[in-house]
Amino acid sequence: TNMASTLKVDTIAHTGGTTAMTVDSSGRTLTPNTVCVRVTGTGDYVSMSNELMKFTVIVHETGGTNYNTSTKLFTCPVSGWYEATCHVLTQASQSGELQLKVAGTTVARQYMAADRGMNAHNVVYCTANQTLGWYWAASGNVHYQGGADAYSSAAYRLIG
Repeated sequence: TNMASTLKVDTIAHTGGTTAMTVDSSGRTLTPNTVCVRVTGTGDYVSMSNELMKFTVIVHETGGTNYNTSTKLFTCPVSGWYEATCHVLTQASQSGELQLKVAGTTVARQYMAADRGMNAHNVVYCTANQTLGWYWAASGNVHYQGGADAYSSAAYRLIG
């Protein structure tokens, strides 16, 4: 027997009233409580040498309080696939490496040779309560200039 059904609703919500998903008339979905954070730092040129990126300012965060500005780490609230991005601008042309760390272990690397800017993008599977962080494996000055228009920033997002 072939069983098929169609659910015709505009909003899916928890019994407590929290909206989980909204579908508009074109079929586009909105999940307003998606786990997502964008962070940056402060300062024009900050001296860094083999350490976690100094992302101490939360620009945007939904889906809970998952980023710790003191430890500079994102804690995964649930097991799943996470997207992690990082953008870095240095003061002068140099070589360097960004490392994505899960629970302190390097799982991905992005290398920059004699340039001022680097972009890194990775997707990793994490279990609940594991931490994600970007590590600057180089020495030099990183340009943060915090805020929504920051030169250096990172983002973490649960994708499924």
